[in-house]
Amino acid sequence: MRGDLVVKGRSCEDDRCKKGGSKVWFCVDCDSGFCEHCWDLQAQHKLGKVARDGYKHEKAHYGMLKVYQDILQPPATPGKLRQLHDDDTDTLWFGEFSHQTMAAFGHSLGQV
Repeated sequence: MRGDLVVKGRSCEDDRCKKGGSKVWFCVDCDSGFCEHCWDLQAQHKLGKVARDGYKHEKAHYGMLKVYQDILQPPATPGKLRQLHDDDTDTLWFGEFSHQTMAAFGHSLGQV
């Protein structure tokens, strides 16, 4: 699964880093990965600093970020999107709906 990746390249991008094997976090605002030690060395990560949106730069798990991006930003080409839909035809989807909810959509629930 993609979620097991912490950051692309899996190494800190700070040239001063000497912590080779430590966990690396991805910063979306910086588009870079930094280990725990080097994260705080970045000027934009210092206490009180915020990004353009007014929030501090957050440590992100790169693999999970990619999963969310793939969901929220589907492919732009109609052919690729069609392929993804075709690949998903055998996926089982489920949900829980009340009779009131289904009635609001004009559907009736049969007895199970």
